[in-house]
Amino acid sequence: MLEKHGLEAVGKTADALADDSERTWVDVEVRIAQRGHRLRITMHKLIDGAGVPFGRVILIREISHEPMQRRFDDLVGDIVACRDEIRERLENARDQLRALVTEAQESRIDSPGMGELVERISRTRTAIENWLDVDEALAREDFPDAQLLQDRMRVAVTRWPLADELPDRVRTLARRVEEYYESGENPKQRVL
Repeated sequence: MLEKHGLEAVGKTADALADDSERTWVDVEVRIAQRGHRLRITMHKLIDGAGVPFGRVILIREISHEPMQRRFDDLVGDIVACRDEIRERLENARDQLRALVTEAQESRIDSPGMGELVERISRTRTAIENWLDVDEALAREDFPDAQLLQDRMRVAVTRWPLADELPDRVRTLARRVEEYYESGENPKQRVL
């Protein structure tokens, strides 16, 4: 059946796993409808009470999103680790996230992992855009709407993938918004 669909590599990998006593999974690259896919093939042997094998369970999972997931995690980690001015890094990250979404959409892979990754990227972009917009409003406007700024900061924190790990400059921006909300005084300086 696999050969009929051009997936003989999957069958060969499953056979090799069945004979391997140490490995339980292998990643394999295949082409389906002219598109590259990464699959993880996992094999578990079924053993009866006497220790005699009587079958196998083979799980094949689409994992093409994992390299993009690593790039996303690295990008978010890089932002969190930044202690200096962060505006340029956030602007670059916003562009890189846009490119990641395009790459995911162009892959035409409709898997739960890919869908979740695209959703996380979208939420992260929302957080970054809100932080940049709030920082810009505080620097440009004499009296921006304080309630709107607070609301945008709250939305950004709920969208950020690591809510308990905000960049230092974002924490400072949140304090600045809170101070402005309470005092009405705006020093018109960028924080990020």
